[in-house]
Amino acid sequence: MPKRTNNAAGPTRKSARLERRRHEKHINTCPCLQKGIVGLTANAEKKFPASRCSPGLDLQKEIAEIRAYPIVLLDNKHKYLERFNIRRVNIRRRELPVLAPEQSNTIVIKSKNLHYSVDGSSKSTAEEIYFPPPITPEYESPREPCDMDIDSSPSVITSDARNGEDTCATIMSSDSDTDSLGTVHRRTISTIHYAVKQQQGWQTEGLRSKHTNKTTHPVIEDAFFIPRHPNSDVHIPTNTRYTIFALADGHGGAQAAKYFCRHVPRKIREIVNSKDKWDFRDVNDQRIFREKIKAIHKALDQRFLTLQKRKFVDWQRRGCPEPIPEDQGSTLNLVILYNGVAVISNLGDSKTIICRTAQQRRNSKIKLRLNLTFQTVDHSPGHPDKAYHIHNNGGVFRRVEDEKIIKPKIQPPPTPSSFSSGCMQTSYSKFYSSLLKARVCRPEGFQNCYGLVNNASVNIGDAMGDLYFKLDPPLFQCDPDVDFVELETGVEYVGILAPDGLWDHMTVRMPEFVRKTAKYLEERRMWDEFEYARKAIELDNSSKFNKRNKCNGHNKKDKNNNKIVVDDDHQDMDERSKDSIPVCRMNKTKTIANGTNSVTPVTSSRILSTTSLKELAKVLCDREGDALGIFERDQGRYDDCTVIAFTVKFEED
Repeated sequence: MPKRTNNAAGPTRKSARLERRRHEKHINTCPCLQKGIVGLTANAEKKFPASRCSPGLDLQKEIAEIRAYPIVLLDNKHKYLERFNIRRVNIRRRELPVLAPEQSNTIVIKSKNLHYSVDGSSKSTAEEIYFPPPITPEYESPREPCDMDIDSSPSVITSDARNGEDTCATIMSSDSDTDSLGTVHRRTISTIHYAVKQQQGWQTEGLRSKHTNKTTHPVIEDAFFIPRHPNSDVHIPTNTRYTIFALADGHGGAQAAKYFCRHVPRKIREIVNSKDKWDFRDVNDQRIFREKIKAIHKALDQRFLTLQKRKFVDWQRRGCPEPIPEDQGSTLNLVILYNGVAVISNLGDSKTIICRTAQQRRNSKIKLRLNLTFQTVDHSPGHPDKAYHIHNNGGVFRRVEDEKIIKPKIQPPPTPSSFSSGCMQTSYSKFYSSLLKARVCRPEGFQNCYGLVNNASVNIGDAMGDLYFKLDPPLFQCDPDVDFVELETGVEYVGILAPDGLWDHMTVRMPEFVRKTAKYLEERRMWDEFEYARKAIELDNSSKFNKRNKCNGHNKKDKNNNKIVVDDDHQDMDERSKDSIPVCRMNKTKTIANGTNSVTPVTSSRILSTTSLKELAKVLCDREGDALGIFERDQGRYDDCTVIAFTVKFEED
């Protein structure tokens, strides 16, 4: 019988056992313990020699304190899974660096294969496990109370219907800015509300008739990311909560937009947790975070391009059958609301605007006013940086009408310079007006090894994906703009994320759009006040009627002998006096707290209600109804449109 030897299938049990023992020995004798880093083995009670420890560090005492801490368990995507008190930790592979208790209030242990035991039952997980400090009231509940119009909405929401789902949420959460020594520098309370609306594109024969409507795509090619709950993401070292919004406008298909919206939030969480403390008002932190944001854009873009290349290579191996695979791409807009600063990233021709709300008194009436604080710069073919890069790498600009080649005099772009938050990264002199509506394409005779047809063209200057325009020499850079907008405390801001399906179909400029939006929100606010006052009067009259019947000892019945049913709202009004009914608006929103539904009044300090925000997203998407009077009529073709409207307000506690 031939002697058995180890093959490529894997090591034998003996070699695996020896390797495991070697790893455990390395953990026990790790030189990193000189810096106070604690290593745990299968036996948490094991005594460590004092020579391996830093001066003044009692590992026995530290391990005992660690075992008393509650554990918050997260999976690979940093999602909350379980919380428990640990009994035993068994690390079967080499550990990554572990933060010592004397260096931070949070102890972090990372391992590729971590096994633990809870109440005698053995479990296992992967990647990361966090040892936080003792529970505080802010850290008590992993899920904050919020309002949702849809039940259990997914993190990445896409809709294939003509009119997509509406989503609204509201939450109040406390954030504390703490350094590694545990010193609290600032405490803020952030209030965030958002609404989402989608509408599928269509085209007509020149008449705005529903009978001639025809969808431009089988499905909506837009995708977006919204959190299940605002402020659901946490910066672990400082316990600072933040919120992420993402919007992708796909072209060539919907897979590219869905891919980037699915993966970019996880990458953002990784770079946010890569540093102990972020101060986005500091220029150095802005530079570091900007470089990291650009790095994850390029990394995700390369991963998607690799998948595209495999798809086309497999198509060629099968003999190039019909249909030809689609070369897909997408824009990508990101908004990160972190501790009083909005980090805004833009790649493509989608746009994000931030407006500051103000109340102006006119003729003894208080009216809402919006001031445009920030707007992103579209990466159209007329963009100075993008146009120069495309022209320098042999790209061709063609007109949309007659497909004639445009040959403008393109100059090198100005040198990038650093600006404060809220300003553009590059000093743009002027856009090339002749290229604003042009399309980018390759020159005639361009050859590629993937079988891509040399007739593709797009009307943007940069994007994610788009393998055809990323082949050597690349026409697209995949270089986003990253800006930092400081939000004033105590002021409510309104933000809108939307693709070119909204902005390209408008007939008004941005100042007029902001003015009409403020006028519409003011009308909605007055209507909300009227509706609340009317319902308050009805509830008050009903409460008086019920009290009178209770005094008589019976409930009055109607003609059909049906008893009057007093709902929860009526019971709440019964407990209030007539003087407690507010004259101004005080909306009610359903709040889900600890699995139960309750009615929570919204304070009068809030300018815009959730209903107004939802209606705003709806009218902006409804280009056929055109309630604001801002869209072009009888255009014939309308692209897919997705609108994310949100309000944010930071207050110091």
